[in-house]
Amino acid sequence: MTRITLLLLSAAGLALSGCYTMPRDRAGDLPQPYVTQETARFELAMSANEGGLAWSQMGAFSAFIDAYRTDGAGPLVVTFPDGVTDAEVADGAMSELYAYLDGRGIGAHVIASGAYDAQGSPIAPIIVSYMVYAAHAPRECENLGWSNLAGEFDNRAYPRFGCATAANYAAMVGNAYDLVGPSSSAPADAGRNATIMDRWRAGQPTSSQRSEDESGAVSQVAE
Repeated sequence: MTRITLLLLSAAGLALSGCYTMPRDRAGDLPQPYVTQETARFELAMSANEGGLAWSQMGAFSAFIDAYRTDGAGPLVVTFPDGVTDAEVADGAMSELYAYLDGRGIGAHVIASGAYDAQGSPIAPIIVSYMVYAAHAPRECENLGWSNLAGEFDNRAYPRFGCATAANYAAMVGNAYDLVGPSSSAPADAGRNATIMDRWRAGQPTSSQRSEDESGAVSQVAE
């Protein structure tokens, strides 16, 4: 093989390697979804005929409470009307609401309450709200056109590089707050840890015992 041939092959190899070299502007600079705080709100109507809450809307309110238990952040805020003309109905509605929430596992320690001026309304609604986090596609990906990838000669990231992945990430995340900070961990099982340490000191196996049904042994039927 001649010297000229070797030089040509080396040049071709360098050209190919250059095609697969990731430029510096790509590393660690991909679009990321962003998170906003939003307020979920439900207005509970009161009924003078029922002496408290209008129970016809409790099905929708039940779904609202389920959403709070799943995605809500912070306390459940109950804002009740002050200065209504029928105070007895308002008091009955508040009592029914707190009893209902307690039955759903939402005690007074996670409820923040306050009053608003009903301005003499006969029956004003009780406003229940909570904070929820929502994930969105990256802002820098909005209103971007599509590039001709066959015409990119400088080997740099095209404008929408990483946008699809970030948008899917925002759509699939179960709890948007996980994009803000890590979730809290459950406390360690001190009793289980003590049991393991006692077995280890005694020279006994520390792994959990498994029954024959849980074993991974291959069946002997085919042998």
